[in-house]
Amino acid sequence: VHDALGTLDVDRLAGTRLAVPVHAGHLLASSDLAAQTTTLPPGRTRLAIAWDPPAGAAAEVNAGDWVIVYSTARQGAATATVVIDHARVARIVRPQTAVSSGTGTFASAGDARSTSVILDLDLDEAARLAAAAHTSLLDLAPVAPVAPVAPVEDAP
Repeated sequence: VHDALGTLDVDRLAGTRLAVPVHAGHLLASSDLAAQTTTLPPGRTRLAIAWDPPAGAAAEVNAGDWVIVYSTARQGAATATVVIDHARVARIVRPQTAVSSGTGTFASAGDARSTSVILDLDLDEAARLAAAAHTSLLDLAPVAPVAPVAPVEDAP
């Protein structure tokens, strides 16, 4: 079994889809993993950010939800600013504290890992968010989905 996956692969594989059905005790191999392909329309991208959900209301964010992204300067700021007012969550990768296999349970590396939130954004939004991620603390809050706006017709 030259392509078998081990406990050191846990962080890399969290949230990965499988190409084949597996049963308890199945030793995962690289060939069991589904190819990861993402088709994005022109002008769209996906950007992953690290997020430490606070205890409480905002921790229920899931794939498909819409969120608002706030940034707060790492030092000296008392207020947050809106970086992205409506972003769709494409995927969530939550940290695992333990992994079970057919031979036992193993602790995964690092206990204080952030949740990775992958957002579907236009290119300008991604640029703003990438800049904010380097200088600020980011937080997310659920928000209502963007409602389609009916076209406005000119009056005669």
